[in-house]
Amino acid sequence: MRNQVTITQTEFHSSTRELRTLWIQRPATAKPAGICLFLDAEYYLAQIHAPAIIDGLQRDGQFPAMLTAYISSHPDSLTRWTDSLCNDAFAQYLATELMPWLIAECDVSPGHNILAGLSLTGLSAVHAALKYPKVFSRVLSQSGSFWFNKTGLPEEIRTKPCTGVA
Repeated sequence: MRNQVTITQTEFHSSTRELRTLWIQRPATAKPAGICLFLDAEYYLAQIHAPAIIDGLQRDGQFPAMLTAYISSHPDSLTRWTDSLCNDAFAQYLATELMPWLIAECDVSPGHNILAGLSLTGLSAVHAALKYPKVFSRVLSQSGSFWFNKTGLPEEIRTKPCTGVA
């Protein structure tokens, strides 16, 4: 029997960027410690079915009891391209506006945060984690668009030491 996963939809009003839709998944097993933030919410929710996967892994003790948040990347708009191509302002927004809001709003204890993305947002996730390693100590880049070499990110990754694994 599959467990019913509860997802709460909300909106985040930023002082520096456009309104973003968020979907919040609380762990069923314990108070959340840390946040797993998925960029490209629309893909992770509708096509990958990440909430059920995360819930199952948490219930089996194979994934920590973290708050999981999915943020819209406006997949059909220019915003996704602008934000995802190693945009420093977007990385700052994630680290200094969205994450503190999620921690306060959802009563999250300190923990190792994970930033996840796929394709273009996989590139964006790595970029943000390199810029803000104290906020995003872990990153998941699924088929990241590292082909976009104009950013210099591949070289930056080669020169920075790995500080841990998730």
